[in-house]
Amino acid sequence: MKPGDGGTITYTASADNAPTVTATTRMRVGGPLLDPREHPPVDGVRPGGTVRITPAFANHNRYAADRGVAMKIHSSGRGLTFAREHSNCFYNSGEPGGRSDSAWCVFPAPVAPGTAYALTRPFAARADPSVMADALVYEVSSEVEKDSDHTVRGRGAPLTLTRVADEGFGTQRAPNSVVDVRTTQQADYRPVSGTVAGRVGDTVRVALGVRNEGPGDPGDERGRFEVIPPEGTTVTSIPYVSDDEGPDWVCDRPKKPSKAYVCDLGADSFSALAPGRDTTIDFHFRIDRKVAGARGLVRGVGAFDRTHTNDTAAIPVDAKPASRSSLMGVAGAGAVGVAVGLWFVFRRRSRRSGT
Repeated sequence: MKPGDGGTITYTASADNAPTVTATTRMRVGGPLLDPREHPPVDGVRPGGTVRITPAFANHNRYAADRGVAMKIHSSGRGLTFAREHSNCFYNSGEPGGRSDSAWCVFPAPVAPGTAYALTRPFAARADPSVMADALVYEVSSEVEKDSDHTVRGRGAPLTLTRVADEGFGTQRAPNSVVDVRTTQQADYRPVSGTVAGRVGDTVRVALGVRNEGPGDPGDERGRFEVIPPEGTTVTSIPYVSDDEGPDWVCDRPKKPSKAYVCDLGADSFSALAPGRDTTIDFHFRIDRKVAGARGLVRGVGAFDRTHTNDTAAIPVDAKPASRSSLMGVAGAGAVGVAVGLWFVFRRRSRRSGT
């Protein structure tokens, strides 16, 4: 066999206690190394707007891609979709109305060693109105068979390649190139707060967190919220929410009392923040003493929040005096202490007098 030759290997696995399984693997001897070029990020896309990228690759090998190449482009977060507009591309089923989030495009012309190519015109994607961050990922292969789930052929002018200088490609042998996409959409975070209400000495629960007023969805980049407790109170725990017992501290505790507790909204205790949804967790506050006008603070922080007039909310305190039973307990403890003290004094005096 010579470099470039290949074939399909069929193999079968069987066992006494399991059904027989047959599979195939396509193998080639040698072959071209197609390095994608790093693509700059695309920023400032308006909600519902168009993203355009120009993928490029170079053949850094002594073997030619004799049968041409295939290029796969897909949306990382599925928030960028493609109109099925190129006849040499096959698309996955995608959303109703003729849009997909993955394309498999075939370019039949051979690619010689030491050559580089780019799309003649940019490949376009539409950003869903709620998308704030996503990525387009493209990879190039000398195996031109299309993916089995790409069943819809495009209708329109084919994509074509144009020869470019072999510059800026590197030789990283990276399997793909990731193009980060950012839009101007925002997710407006509004803090969820509550009142620390109870008697001095009580430990009470207050649900604190964040609500996403939209219109965007932050996805996995949820951000955080910060909490400064009111004066006269102590946070005794912030327990993990789960069916099993978890740690008492979901949020990071400050090293100094005057600093904030920081809660990472990406932690398992917090839910997704689609527009119109909130996520909270119970802070356990012990009311140590009554402080007139005491107010804590909760602040939402999101990478896509551009409306900062509503980022903070107060945590008021409604502290009542300790209950009568608590006071009587304290008084009783004091009386016992006094009695014990008097007994020791009397005992000492008795020993001195010899009685």
